[in-house]
Amino acid sequence: MKIYSLALLLIAWMFCSGSSIAVAQVETQKPLLPLELSIDATQDSYKWGEQVIFDLKVTNKSQTPVKVFKIDEKSIFCNFNTQTWGSRSVSGDPVVVLIPGESLRKKFILSSPSRPGDLVVKCSYGMGANKVRPEAQKTFNIVR
Repeated sequence: MKIYSLALLLIAWMFCSGSSIAVAQVETQKPLLPLELSIDATQDSYKWGEQVIFDLKVTNKSQTPVKVFKIDEKSIFCNFNTQTWGSRSVSGDPVVVLIPGESLRKKFILSSPSRPGDLVVKCSYGMGANKVRPEAQKTFNIVR
C-alpha cells in the first residue's frame, strides 16, 4: 500500500514538474519571437464614464521582413476584465509585409467599466512560433 501511494505521489510530481517546465520554456521563448505585441496609451488613468483609448501595436523586431496578418478580430484575442474580443485561432493568409522595425497599429476605444478600479487589458497576437504567441498586458486605473 505504501509503495502504491508513493508511486502515485511520484507520478503526480512528475506531471506537475513537466507542466511547469513547459510554462518556463514558453516564457523563455517569447523574447526570441520575431514579432512583439504592445499596448500604447496616452494615459494610464481615466475617470469613470470616460472611454478608455489605446493602440495595439505589432512590431517586427527581427532583421528580416515578416509577413503578418492585419490586426483584426481574426488575428487578435483580447480580454478586458470579463469581456473578450477576437479569435484564438487565426484564419486566412498573412497579407502585410513588415520590414525590420516596422509596426502595424489598431486603435481600440472601450466603453467605461461599470465601476471604478483597475481595468486589465490582455491581448495576444495569432502569429507566433511553436504555439508561443506574442502577448501584451496593461492595467488602466478607473477613478471617480
